[in-house]
Amino acid sequence: MAALDRASLVGADLVWLLSVTFGGRVFRWSSTPVRLTDAASEVYTFDGGLRDVELAESVAILGTDPDALSLPFSVVFPVDVAELVSKGHALSGSAAEVALHIAGDTWETRRVVLAGVLIQPTYGADGEPVAFSVEETLGDDRALIPSPTKRVTTSTYPA
Repeated sequence: MAALDRASLVGADLVWLLSVTFGGRVFRWSSTPVRLTDAASEVYTFDGGLRDVELAESVAILGTDPDALSLPFSVVFPVDVAELVSKGHALSGSAAEVALHIAGDTWETRRVVLAGVLIQPTYGADGEPVAFSVEETLGDDRALIPSPTKRVTTSTYPA
């Protein structure tokens, strides 16, 4: 993931990318249809369907906790979301990534702006827009402490 600087942005065609993992699949939308290829020649297809993203960060003065970055979206899924939810797939909490891409670059050079989860999803019948926000997961470190390879045994703790 490369950092975006002024020189790389001036005159560049910027494309917003949204990826959502839901129901065992990855769904992708973009502000402009684009196909990206990674170093292993895997192709990532984004068919459009995403309006430009309005990104604004703010810090609460005198706040004690940092505000999590959250971006609202409204997209049409190519599947019946209500049916998948009725089968036990949770839309709320699904993993999501919002990235900025310079047209013509590779998958690895996209700039991930927000990696988080879906919150407050609303959906209706098949083919209707699904509204939700992607919220970053501040301090959500899911690492196991101690790591799974560490064991308490008589050899590691003889007493």
